[in-house]
Amino acid sequence: IRLIETVAAANPNTVVVQVTEAVPAYAVQNGSKWLVISDKWKILSEESTQPEGLCTLYGGKLQDSTPGQGFWFVDDADAASASGSETAESESTVSTENAARMEALRTLRSKLEEYGLSQDVTRLEVADTEQLAFLYQDRISVLLGTLNDLDYKLDRARYVLTNADGKGCGPTDTGRLDFSHTSASS
Repeated sequence: IRLIETVAAANPNTVVVQVTEAVPAYAVQNGSKWLVISDKWKILSEESTQPEGLCTLYGGKLQDSTPGQGFWFVDDADAASASGSETAESESTVSTENAARMEALRTLRSKLEEYGLSQDVTRLEVADTEQLAFLYQDRISVLLGTLNDLDYKLDRARYVLTNADGKGCGPTDTGRLDFSHTSASS
């Protein structure tokens, strides 16, 4: 929920509150429960079953699973560092890795939207920023590797997935497309 305060011109003592409802966009498994995540990366609710119609995120353990909190993946090592068994240097490395994972997730989501593929993506995998992937229409796994040359990889993926010239994937095809070693220079 977003809160905006504005002083009204007619009455300077007035506060106008504008509320925008959060939009559920993702589901993340957390133990035996499922968390619903908004399109602005906030945890909205905890469900006992997997919510239908939401893209599933895979990327690691969660920092916090409390509704209303920000969504953030962490590593198993973070739990150990929180208990004091890791050094400060390791903590900063883990934090850097988690920040890279979340940045990869945001970048991938943005680029999938830009290329018109986001509506058909049913799973995003960002557990390893060297092995990014997504599932298209619950039937075609698309391996991307790193974010390097992501625009080129997604352009090629879109071309094949949408069957642009009749030589790509048909509406019932299943399988795996590997663009992890594809680059614009190759």
